[in-house]
Amino acid sequence: MKTLILTGSPESYSVRRIAEEAKKRGHEVDIHYPSDFICYVSSVKSGHDRLYLKDGNEEAQRVKAKEYDVVIPRFAGATVFEFGCVVTEHLNGNIGIPTTSDAVGLRIASNKFMSSQFLSQGKVRTIRSLFSQKPADFGFIAKMLDGPPIVCKTTSGSQGAGVFILSDALGISTTLGAFSKSGISLVLQKYIDSGEPKTDLRIYVVDGKVSAAYKRFALDSDFRSNYSLSKHGEKVKITDEESQMAIDAAKAVGLGVCAVDIIRDAKDKEKPYVIEVNGNGNLSGIEKVTGHNVALDIVLYAERIAKHNNKKQEPESSSNPFSKRVESQKNNPPESIIETIDRVRKEYSI
Repeated sequence: MKTLILTGSPESYSVRRIAEEAKKRGHEVDIHYPSDFICYVSSVKSGHDRLYLKDGNEEAQRVKAKEYDVVIPRFAGATVFEFGCVVTEHLNGNIGIPTTSDAVGLRIASNKFMSSQFLSQGKVRTIRSLFSQKPADFGFIAKMLDGPPIVCKTTSGSQGAGVFILSDALGISTTLGAFSKSGISLVLQKYIDSGEPKTDLRIYVVDGKVSAAYKRFALDSDFRSNYSLSKHGEKVKITDEESQMAIDAAKAVGLGVCAVDIIRDAKDKEKPYVIEVNGNGNLSGIEKVTGHNVALDIVLYAERIAKHNNKKQEPESSSNPFSKRVESQKNNPPESIIETIDRVRKEYSI
């Protein structure tokens, strides 16, 4: 079995662990940056789209559909994410190679407010949120979010970047006023008090099941619970409700592999809320704290969808209902985006 790991961080802990577990199971593993590839769309109505791999000598070699059995996308960051999604979609939708994460799902998860929209559509409890471009209605915002304090986020960012708290009315008006003048869109959320010390839950979902979970702690001087920042976490027993919330959150955004972050409200009987879904969650903290082999779970999922694809069934990567897949029969043309939306609304009652 030949596996492609698509990443912008080939030396990261997560990529090294996934490659290690894949090789243990006899996989041949290639690791490439998304920018190593060139996507080609044919003018022929019946398809014949292609993918090329740069060879470093002003030439490129064609990557055929049988070149890889499965692709594992592992990328994030402004410089690589968008093109990574394009390559992932081309590999899956245009070439027909299954991927463990869907490009559409990755895009949804990367946008903090869009993911909240899909969580709400999927009937998953998430934090009360507002999305505003040039926010100026400071009193209205504070009232709607029971603030101050309120949490302010940029639409994208990981490891706590772009997330800060506005603790009083002056902070809300001055900070939002500055962002308003710059034209930056912000996600504004109700502040949930997790108690002391500040914590949240990181739950890894793979193939529709909880792989592992642990509790993350914030730094003493911070409210953001993030292992990358604090390097502090501990094993935790999650409730059946929290487990199901994580599984439902992964399904709502359409990802077969993801990390779901949940916060417990210390002032409301530990009521859980999904904070966000991360399509490229780091394996370092969760594996080191729990001792569970999450990387192996991802590899086993990759093997399952590769086997499914090799049986000449429809390529499977995730549960995202908006993804368009290659049709195997000439008399069954791809549905239009309007038809897709109508179908999804009926299926999911939205």
